[in-house]
Parts: sequence; structure tokens; C-alpha cells
Amino acid sequence: MKKNTVKSEPNVLRDTSFHPVYTVSFDAGISQNQLPAKSRLFIGNLAVEKTSKRELASIFVKYGNIHEIALKQSYGFIQFDNPESCQRAMDSENRRVLGDLKLDLKMSTDRKKEAQKDKKRERFHPYDDRPDRRERDRRDDRRDDRRDRRSPSPDRSRKPPQVQIVVLETVDEVFVKHVERQIANQGIDVDVFYLDRREDVKAAAHDFQSRGVVAIVFVERQRERMGRVAMQLFSTMGVQEMDTIAVEQVIGAVQNEINVRRGSMTQMLSQLVQPRADMQMPQAMPQYAPVTASNVAEMLKMLNKQ
Repeated sequence: MKKNTVKSEPNVLRDTSFHPVYTVSFDAGISQNQLPAKSRLFIGNLAVEKTSKRELASIFVKYGNIHEIALKQSYGFIQFDNPESCQRAMDSENRRVLGDLKLDLKMSTDRKKEAQKDKKRERFHPYDDRPDRRERDRRDDRRDDRRDRRSPSPDRSRKPPQVQIVVLETVDEVFVKHVERQIANQGIDVDVFYLDRREDVKAAAHDFQSRGVVAIVFVERQRERMGRVAMQLFSTMGVQEMDTIAVEQVIGAVQNEINVRRGSMTQMLSQLVQPRADMQMPQAMPQYAPVTASNVAEMLKMLNKQ
């Protein structure tokens, strides 16, 4: 089967020192609409402070030509030139321990879709103020957002999750799944809700709070680029807002609040079953000697004497 490869851009330096056949470019400068589908590998649970691009290149170059390696705060991407190489790398290296962490590898499929949407938005000049063109552009955006991002209203008959993830913008779906999986792996009940931009964020947050969630995690494009999220924690001390934090910080704060709530409930239940100091306890029943054959004989003798 002939591979769907991408031609190298002119004047791009490709490193041949990693492999005798395949080459590496840390940023080939290839436009997004040239990339074949399913050729971009998402690397989750990545210890970025302990891992370099060259180390990732030495691990993954044996599966094919690499056109780009991008590192964020807790995850990264490797762009291959064909989907077969990406699939082999994912199958072979998933759960590999790197920097004391097990890699979580997934195939990223959203980049080409985003490129198509960006291309469509650029059909009109960004400074074209003619009302008909502005309205057409807005209608296209609204139609795409309704199709891609809208979630059904929360089912109030279901038990609310402990953590509610709210996606505010069009972000990489792999990152959303990565955040959800990290939280769920700690035994925390979590759900994802895609908020339509026409909806009020504050009203949605108030609705989730009234349903009893412990925290709301907000995912949007700017923080996603840094591998970070925002959170509202509904603690026993009030609402705490945390901006641009790692998922590990979310997990720690939520687990702490869950433990606090469980401790408060246990203390309340113990107070309900403990007797008060002024409560009168029932008097003990009088104790009688057990009935035996000798006791019966003595009783009969006493009756005969009477």
C-alpha cells in the first residue's frame, strides 16, 4: 500500500542523525491543510520538565519521518508524514514509562478540521465591513459551533458528577479527553459538557452548583495551549476560583474537598447517635439467680413446712 506522505518544504533542515532511513524536523513549517489525516500523535501524561524534543525524536523516529515535535506543559504532539507511522508509534509506545510517568498516546484528528474551518473563515477579508459578508461569516460560525460544541441539557434525573468539565471554545478534543481521563483515573466521577457560546457561563455554573457538583473545570483554547485549565471549587468554606492550573492541582483540591465533606458527614452522624449528657438512661433490669434443679427442691421443702 502506497503511503500518503507529505513533501518536505524547501529550505527546511531535516536531521538525519537519529535514524539511518527516517529524518526528523522539529518544525517543518508545513501548512495545516497539507497534513494527512490521523498522522498527528498526541502524547499525554508527559513529564515535560524531564523530557526534551531530542529525546522524543530518538524514541519515535524509528516509526517514520517526523515533521514536527511540539511540547506543552503536560502533553505534546508528534507530527508524522503518514497515518501508518502514527498508528505504529501509538500501538508500540503507549504506556511507555518516560520521566517516571506512563505515556498516554492517542491519535489527534482535530488539526485538519480546524484548518478547514480557518480557511473557510478567511474567504472574506477580515477588515471587510460590508454587512452582507459579515452576516454570512457570522452565520457560518454559528452553524459550525452548534454542530461541533453543543451538548444536550444536563439530565437532572441522573446523579450529578463530582467534577463537571465545561468546554467553552473549540479546543483539541484529545486534550479534553486527556483531562477527563486523568480525573477519572483517580476514582472521581466526572462528566463533560460543551457550552454553546450563546449560553451564559455564570448561569450554567450556578446550575451545576445547585445540582451539587464539587467543582467545575473550565477548558478553553488559551489555557489548552499551556496545558492548563481553570476551576471553580464549591468548598464548605465558599466558592474558590483557581485560574490557569494543572490537572494534578484540580485532582488534589477535589480529593481534599471530598475528604472534608466525608469527615463532616461522619462527625454529624456520630453526634446524632451519641447520647446527650442530660439524657436519662433506662435503669438496669434486676438480676435473678438462674433456675436449677437444686433451687426447685429447696422451694418445695419450704412449701411443705408451711
